[in-house]
Amino acid sequence: MPKTDRRQFLARTTAAAAVLGFPFAVRATGGEPPDAAPADRPPVDYAALFAKARERMQAEHKPGVLIVIPPGEDDAAALELAITFLLAPTLVGPALIDGKFIEHAGPAPATARLFSRTVCVALPRDDIQKRFPDADAAALCLILDADGNVIETVPAPAMPADQAARTLPTAALSAAIIADMNARLDGPDGQRLAADAKAQRAALTDGGKEIDRLLGLLTDGSDRTRELATKSLATQAAAGTAILLEKRKTASPELAERIDGVLVAACSGLEADIAAPHLPYGVAWRDFTVFLDCGGVCATLGDRRINIRPPAKCGLSRPGPAARRFLRFLGSPEAVVTATAKKADP
Repeated sequence: MPKTDRRQFLARTTAAAAVLGFPFAVRATGGEPPDAAPADRPPVDYAALFAKARERMQAEHKPGVLIVIPPGEDDAAALELAITFLLAPTLVGPALIDGKFIEHAGPAPATARLFSRTVCVALPRDDIQKRFPDADAAALCLILDADGNVIETVPAPAMPADQAARTLPTAALSAAIIADMNARLDGPDGQRLAADAKAQRAALTDGGKEIDRLLGLLTDGSDRTRELATKSLATQAAAGTAILLEKRKTASPELAERIDGVLVAACSGLEADIAAPHLPYGVAWRDFTVFLDCGGVCATLGDRRINIRPPAKCGLSRPGPAARRFLRFLGSPEAVVTATAKKADP
């Protein structure tokens, strides 16, 4: 195995910590986070957010995932980082696709399956306790049926006691948790998935025949035909995700991989629209500018500039700004505002 130059290793690890972990490096060193303070965040009408999410669940015949925003700022920030890590397009691969090793940008296939098959909404724990008094609001998330009723609870993982480990993107949402949630959504013997697919076929005017036709083309011998079928299926994924996933359960490894490619393509956008099909309600992309150099990292948001002290100076210089996007909750964990309270406020 070729050796990695020490300077290259330090540069990579310093850049990775700065790009993905800088909001939490601030908290670890006692500094001010680069996003607005909780009191400065605008109030959020979580009742309206949940109503919009439930409307989509019913229209698209999809289950919901109610993400619980924990009350602590550090725990909420760790969850923000985890969701960003999952949904921000990253270089995936090289993967064996149609017999060729290809690198592509997008979420991992398991992540794409989870966020394309559900309608997610992030609500603070206090709001969830009021909305679902019998549910475990301390859970990681709640799985809802298309009518918005709780059908299963996904327990929160045990967070590491070590502060540095808590800031790792995988601390709050690991690959094992994503796999477990996909299995829960399938249900025993795939019963929930089969019911979702049946409901989606009933809602489509052609009963899903066009999706079936395009799925057949994914096994065509022509690269061009498969590419066009993938693009067409990606545009229809919102209305037929369960149909695709049901087919995937009995598909060959090659076809299963191509169905994953369809869902990855459907979840690869970076639009700022909070209603993007794969993006949870209650979050939005925030742009930060990060400056890397041997003396530290500087993050700016608007006219605010925050210096972040790194663990140790590496003796390297990586000058220049770099824009990075992070998913942030629309309000602070404590900001629970209902439509009634908003109207009563003069």
